[in-house]
Amino acid sequence: DAIDGYHVIDLLFDHDVLDGHDQTLFFELHAQLNIEDINHWRNFYNYSKQRTRAEERSGTKDALVIGYGSMNGLEAAAAISHFPYMGGAFSAVCGEKFRLITEIAIAKRVPLIIYTASGGMSMWNGTVALLQMAKTILMLIKMREAGIPTIAIAGHPTTGGTFVQILQATHLLGERKAEVRFAGRRVVTLSSGGQDIDINATFTDFFHEYELFHTIIERKQLKSTIYGLLRQWYDLKKHMISELNTSTLPTI
Repeated sequence: DAIDGYHVIDLLFDHDVLDGHDQTLFFELHAQLNIEDINHWRNFYNYSKQRTRAEERSGTKDALVIGYGSMNGLEAAAAISHFPYMGGAFSAVCGEKFRLITEIAIAKRVPLIIYTASGGMSMWNGTVALLQMAKTILMLIKMREAGIPTIAIAGHPTTGGTFVQILQATHLLGERKAEVRFAGRRVVTLSSGGQDIDINATFTDFFHEYELFHTIIERKQLKSTIYGLLRQWYDLKKHMISELNTSTLPTI
């Protein structure tokens, strides 16, 4: 089943007891960012009624939660899909929030964790939503050029443009039995003269057989698997700094 974005955050990040309450050590950023903040250059279709209903159901302003926290003591930034908001539809707001969190990750030099559970790009934003694919992929390339890893997990479901975006991640993981596809069954049937698609060919396990994913994991393995990748990078970073500090310049 699709999972609430805040549930993912609870699964991944460390907890502590503060004022007698168990709290996740995750600091959310730009939670109030919405379409009015970024539409000064573009007149979007007015879907304020639909947004109000989605906000009431999901408790968020849009479908992406960003921030940073610690995982077994290791710091990481995160961009987590929030499926209860319009099925995780990736909008212009999501694209802007993704840009902001990647810039923070680069400035702080911490890895970025991405978890997707989304039906694809937001139809309410029209072609502007499609532009977010280029924006997101560009930011992932910038992360790679900066030498900072991105760890993407394809949750259920990850379809449409959201699926395409995460393919640039350094590490691409898939949740077992998560549905991943670019187009839905109805679109495939209409565009192929009535031919259907094998349902088994729409899950992460199938794509792993063809090496699209580095590995397939159970949801309960999310934290331990991601922590292992973070640990490798932090150990390598520590080793490289140590090597630089102990190296001596050659004598002339």
